[in-house]
Amino acid sequence: MYYNTVDYNASQGPAARLGLMGYNGITNTGGALALSANFGVSPIAGDNDYTYFSNYNNQTLSGNSQGFLDVVAGDLADEFNTNGQFDLNGNAHDLFLKATFGRTLAAQYGWTVDATGDVQGAVPEPGSLALLGLGFAGLAGLRRRKAAK
Repeated sequence: MYYNTVDYNASQGPAARLGLMGYNGITNTGGALALSANFGVSPIAGDNDYTYFSNYNNQTLSGNSQGFLDVVAGDLADEFNTNGQFDLNGNAHDLFLKATFGRTLAAQYGWTVDATGDVQGAVPEPGSLALLGLGFAGLAGLRRRKAAK
């Protein structure tokens, strides 16, 4: 994931790709790396051989997918490297990705299919951590007060 330094233009479609890892308007215009992650094992219970699960229908060009991600680099790596997501085999990961594929807007932008998805992760906010710390300090004070009586 890169910081976007210019407005993204979806109408450029696949013609805006710059090789395997680039996209015109994002990676070639000073966009800094915000977050990089690798797929980790495994979204399938009892199986550690796969890193990404996808259900895809060739006739309708639709489907869905899911996988766990392990953060490896980027400006935001320290904030997202939490091991707060667990797969069905008990392995800890940083993020969980799920996506849906379809043809709803694909033709309009020149793509074969389009995809929507979301990424779930646990990122503690500094304010939440401070509040949690104050709560523990309060509990410790109550415990100490009861022990003194």
